[in-house]
Amino acid sequence: MSISFLKWQEGLDSLLSELLDSIGSHIKEFEISPDSSLSSEQIVCLNAIIVQKCLNVQKIEVAGRCTDLELTPLLSDWKYIQELIISDCKMTSAILYIIANTYARKLKCLSLQSIPDICDAGLTALAGNCLELEKLNILWCRSITSKAILTLVQTIPNLTILRISMPDLTDTDITTIAQHCPMLHTLAIDAMLITDVGIQTLVSHCTQLRTLDLRNCMNISTGFSLFRNLHELTIFNCTTLTDTMVATIVQNNPFLESLILSYCKRLTYTAVLSILDVCLCIHTLTVNTTSIGSTTEYRNFSTLVRTLIQRQYPKITSVNIVLKK
Repeated sequence: MSISFLKWQEGLDSLLSELLDSIGSHIKEFEISPDSSLSSEQIVCLNAIIVQKCLNVQKIEVAGRCTDLELTPLLSDWKYIQELIISDCKMTSAILYIIANTYARKLKCLSLQSIPDICDAGLTALAGNCLELEKLNILWCRSITSKAILTLVQTIPNLTILRISMPDLTDTDITTIAQHCPMLHTLAIDAMLITDVGIQTLVSHCTQLRTLDLRNCMNISTGFSLFRNLHELTIFNCTTLTDTMVATIVQNNPFLESLILSYCKRLTYTAVLSILDVCLCIHTLTVNTTSIGSTTEYRNFSTLVRTLIQRQYPKITSVNIVLKK
């Protein structure tokens, strides 16, 4: 259930209470996104009603301007939360301490995105308390460092999905993650400092990896060819990626269903042809690159791609090929 209040009107709290009296016990998921026109007191009032009437909520999404004062009733009183997704809020690490002391042991999914005021101390408070956690997203939280991430993941034995934006991650950090999270099947990282050494460790330990998102991977070269059995691969802003590397990647991962290569400037139309020649299961293909050669060459390439897609790819639903001079 999703409720958005764009304007406070007289009797709104009574109306919400009456509505939730009839359906509150059936609600398992709640999305809360308060409008900026509501005062903090009004948000607290509405949240208190929601908590009182919806006792069986297991998933909550909070987006917008919520502060600690407004979030505390939600996160202190609900005991059965399994999925918690918070983005663009003004919360501090105090909320993470509440989570650690309230229901963290039941938590299976935690996603924190674009929250500038949470810090390492708050995140490490969860370490040892989230034993059931399977999915962890820590994205664009500028006061959290890789040290806190590593402290937390070392206590999560069943983690299968990890998405983190930590540009300072090193090969040593990736080794720690790989050794403590062998069950990973989805990984998304900013890989600016990571080299083939880190990739080798990742491949060796995380044999279940099926979805991979690497961004700003300027120092990876042969490491791309080490992955096997990927179903989804995204490589963003990699200046070392070449047509030859792409050919090797698809040969080693013939069952790719989604392949996104964006702002990889060294790729040409040859990379696209090698993908289409091998990945017959693909349904999403994006290649964003530069040099295309002559206009005639580009026209011939476009015709060939169109023909290949029409003849061989019944599953394909999205194609985005951008080739620029």
